[in-house]
Amino acid sequence: MSDIQATTRSVRDLFKDQFSIGAYQREYEWEDDHAKAMVKDLLNAFRPRVGALGSKEYFLGPIITTSRRGVSQLIDGQLRLTTL
Repeated sequence: MSDIQATTRSVRDLFKDQFSIGAYQREYEWEDDHAKAMVKDLLNAFRPRVGALGSKEYFLGPIITTSRRGVSQLIDGQLRLTTL
């Protein structure tokens, strides 16, 4: 068994990879309101404020991946990453 390693990655970096989504994952169930709420949160986090710069980082939540037999698999964060 290998060690679990946590790293901070940008969404841009995540999109450089292709992920397999296992059959055990639930189907995409987000409604428009869920996606709009996430986009609104992101816009608010990065919008410059009077007298301050916008955030450079935003915690989107955990995106958990693994690699098995050379294939990157998405374990958690499927709905968020798929929506983005």
